Amino acid sequence: MGALVIFSARHIKNINPDTLPELWRLYGVEILIVTAVLIPAYYGGVILMIVLLLFNLRAHVEIAHIHGYRHRTNIIATGILLSSVLIITVFYLSTAEQAISYLLSSIVLFISLVLFILVMKKCQTFLAALFPMLIIALSISSLLQINMMHDGFLLIIFLYLVTETNDAFAMIFGRLVGKTGLFPRISPKKTWEGMIAGVMTAMLAGLVYNHLVLNYTVSEASMIIGLIIISAILGDLVFSAYKRIYETKDFMTLIKGHGGIIDIYDSLLISSITFYFLIQLTGSSNSSHSIIFP
Repeated sequence: MGALVIFSARHIKNINPDTLPELWRLYGVEILIVTAVLIPAYYGGVILMIVLLLFNLRAHVEIAHIHGYRHRTNIIATGILLSSVLIITVFYLSTAEQAISYLLSSIVLFISLVLFILVMKKCQTFLAALFPMLIIALSISSLLQINMMHDGFLLIIFLYLVTETNDAFAMIFGRLVGKTGLFPRISPKKTWEGMIAGVMTAMLAGLVYNHLVLNYTVSEASMIIGLIIISAILGDLVFSAYKRIYETKDFMTLIKGHGGIIDIYDSLLISSITFYFLIQLTGSSNSSHSIIFP
């Protein structure tokens, strides 16, 4: 669908001739970004855990870089060790005792929110660095837990479809027709036109996928998709604001035009946590019982 939009955009008048080649390049990279998670998620288990631990390693290096810890290997190693222990612990607890991992995730989420408040007040640098570390660890734990549920891979596809469709179409339409800045001080390239297009296409894609693959009611699916989209946008803005605080455009560049691993997956970091808790609340991971819907 994205390829069709870019292909049709050549008929738009007054479009910058350099825009379309750039969009094709970004679209190709977007496919690479998606497969980097979906292929390991298909195999699941230890393979997915190892891939996500590698993502965690790279993310910690990026956090260390933005805080000027390039030569503070003890701080980097401590962060990697603690978050990796959390991820591996949750991975094994999820298979044996879902309630314990759920409680553990709740505690980490609470700590993350507290630390985010401290970050906004420009607290000590080390405490500020803990915020993204904890969010990343909780996000990876959420992805692992979702993947191990019944039809977990299909749920991961659903999450990724909604999150990446919103991201991709917000970018495409923002580049093609975007004129009105959304949050110019936080993220200058984001526009209202792009956001609206992203939300509409993500909602449509999610509802179609749910109709074909999942078994949520329309009201359940609409609520879940809407909250995933909101959390994806929030994730993007939170990490953009975080970078602005430390006066940097991107985390350490991994892919040209996309920034670092955190820049690439910032939307997924928050939306994965949201989706995991929504699954728990709706009871859709292992039964038809729901504490939200009758």
